[in-house]
Amino acid sequence: MRSLSIDILKIILAFFVMFLHMHLLRNVYPSLSYVLVNGLFRTAVPVFLIITGYYFYFVDDIGKLKKWLVRVFILYAIWTVIYIPLWKEKDSYISNIIFGFHHLWYLIGTFFSGIVLFAFRKISVKILFSLILFFLLWLCHPVFGKRALF
Repeated sequence: MRSLSIDILKIILAFFVMFLHMHLLRNVYPSLSYVLVNGLFRTAVPVFLIITGYYFYFVDDIGKLKKWLVRVFILYAIWTVIYIPLWKEKDSYISNIIFGFHHLWYLIGTFFSGIVLFAFRKISVKILFSLILFFLLWLCHPVFGKRALF
């Protein structure tokens, strides 16, 4: 299922990501650059995640899940192979494959998130909210201080 409007939005968002990494106008107009880079352009990844979730909504049986996972994994595998020449000796190859090389985290994260979402799709909202609250408190606990969110 394609949507021309969403495709155009994804093209614009791709430019946002590119401009974000370029620190557009940093040397010429530092204040404007700050607003754009740390404001407008940072909306790209969350909007990409929302778009991914929109398309994942239609994955409602195991057959569709397998097809969706294969498509995401093939995309991830192709880009991983393309980026292998950029890996450095100090890089952990296993870490690069499991978590993605730099910006490839998005694809492998999407892959694993799809599995989790599909597994949790029939769990009640109360239980899901309780799990979210538990993990938030766990992450913010002083014992896990290095992982604290705030």
